[in-house]
This record gives sequence, C-alpha cells and structure tokens, in this order.
Amino acid sequence: MIKYPHTTISRIIVGVLALLPALGVSGETKSRDFFHCTVKDVVEITPAGIVGRRPTLTQFEMTLHPTFQVERSTGTLRSTRLSSDTEWLLIQPGSDHDDLITITGPQQTPGVAPAELVRIQASGGRETTPFLWLSRATLRTGDCRPE
Repeated sequence: MIKYPHTTISRIIVGVLALLPALGVSGETKSRDFFHCTVKDVVEITPAGIVGRRPTLTQFEMTLHPTFQVERSTGTLRSTRLSSDTEWLLIQPGSDHDDLITITGPQQTPGVAPAELVRIQASGGRETTPFLWLSRATLRTGDCRPE
C-alpha cells in the first residue's frame, strides 16, 4: 500500500476542487435550474365576463398541461404537450427572495399585453411554491418545486 503524506493528499483535493468549475461541476446541481410544476386548478373567463370552472374545461386543461417545467435561466416552459416553437421571455429569473416571471406573446409590440404570463412565487426556502399561469381567458394555478 502506498502512503501519501497528508500535505500531498491535501494538494490533490485542492487541485481537484479547483478544476470542478472548469469541468462544469459546481456545488449547486444542474437539476436546480428547473422548476417542475403541477397544475392543480383551472378557471376561465366566460363570454359573460364571469370567472368560473367548467368541468369539461378543467378536465381538458388538466389533461393538456398536467405538468410542465420552467427553465430558470431562460423562462422557457417545457412539456410534452407544449409547442417548442413558443418563445418565452424571462422578465425576472426568480430566487428564494424574488418571483420568477416569464411571458410569451407580442413582446416586441409596445402597448400590447403578453399572451401568457407565468409567475412562480419566491420559494423562501420552501420545498414547493405556488404559481399562476395567466392566458387571455384562462387561469391555471398549482405548485412548483425546484429540480
């Protein structure tokens, strides 16, 4: 068995730790770059201007978007049922103290509201945090957890 002096082992450990950032490895895992979100409820604005639930809409929406992911660095929503062509614009990246806010729609047109807005509440260190997903006539709510 080869015995290394403690100083040599210490130097090796320090050297490996110094290389980790160059190799793309950091103390925070890459899995924390996403929020994994689950839709819990859906309401819509009816043609009469009333907010309410329709069982058929709720079931449709729950089937259409039961879960999705939000990439924290870009604000992009990902799901097997969402179009990958949709361009999301990250307004605020979010953290333990700030909400994540991302939008899609006519962002380049001044004075025109976004087609959709997703706001994930600041986690404050909690395991899950609520979200709001607002489109022109539908509001989805649920919770997200960092991954």
